[in-house]
Amino acid sequence: IFKDLKSTGSLKEFSKVLNRWNRMLLVYHTLLTSKSPDEISLIEIQNGSIDVIFNIDFDIAVDLTELLKTGLKVYGAYLLYKSKTAKEIILSYMGNVKLIKQEKEREKLMLENIKDSIYQTALDQHKRRLKVDKNIDKTAIEVKLEEVSSVITDHIIKGNELKLLTAPKDEEEEDDVKDLGSELREETAIVRERFKKLEPAEKQFLIEKYTIKEENIDS
Repeated sequence: IFKDLKSTGSLKEFSKVLNRWNRMLLVYHTLLTSKSPDEISLIEIQNGSIDVIFNIDFDIAVDLTELLKTGLKVYGAYLLYKSKTAKEIILSYMGNVKLIKQEKEREKLMLENIKDSIYQTALDQHKRRLKVDKNIDKTAIEVKLEEVSSVITDHIIKGNELKLLTAPKDEEEEDDVKDLGSELREETAIVRERFKKLEPAEKQFLIEKYTIKEENIDS
């Protein structure tokens, strides 16, 4: 679900974002299975915020949802720290320069951990899948993980969302998918509310740090 105006404000920009997602999903597919991916089909584009509905392999969709949930959870922790906890802690230091410096370093690490946690989760998924599918492509893994984590981080930092609309294979999986979808919605709502509490300058800093720059994208 694309809500930020930079992504949806023109056909040119929106086509870039969709192309980025198409490429990332295909790369992500190669991290998790040796099967050749089908071309990702666009099912529907809905009104309001632009909701792009696409169809991918069931198991890939579930792992992708886990990836988004991880990123949102870590991002939510950072937003809580930044909007409330950090200010209270720094005030309690009463101007102690060493303690304030340590707190700034903690903030920096928590910020970097948003993307790092997505990268590591995707790597763990890749390793787990390798145990049952020895033919998964093992080339340029770091490059692929960097692309996957960059696109997903860019997406959530801009206030965009993702929903799991997949049809499960059986009743047992249906319950698991419902739980996973519910957890993703909860983490999304938490991030949305906490982001609102940031100062405008802090919001802009986040977007500038994690927005993918065009010079970093292969033509």
